[in-house]
Amino acid sequence: MHIGETEQKKVAKFGEFSIPMLDNVRYGIPKNAFKRIKEIDLLYLKGDVICAAFEVTTSVSTAGAAINDRYRNLFAALPNFNIRCFVVIRD
Repeated sequence: MHIGETEQKKVAKFGEFSIPMLDNVRYGIPKNAFKRIKEIDLLYLKGDVICAAFEVTTSVSTAGAAINDRYRNLFAALPNFNIRCFVVIRD
C-alpha cells in the first residue's frame, strides 16, 4: 500500500507503513500524472499494479476536488486498468 505523500507529512508513522512510489516508469504512469496520483490518500498495490484507490475528505466540496483532479489523472494515465476507487466523506 502507498499512503499519499501529503498524508505521510501529516502523520510521520504513515511513512513506516507506506511503500514508496519512486519511479513512474515502474508503474507505467506518465511523469506528469505520477505526481498527482502519488497524492491519492491510499493506493492499494499488488506488485507494481494499482488495484484500488481511496480518498478521505472532510466535505462534499473537497471530495469533488479529489475526484476531478487525482482520480481523473489516475483514469487518464491507466485507462485499461480495472482500478476500484472509493471516496470516504467524514460527516
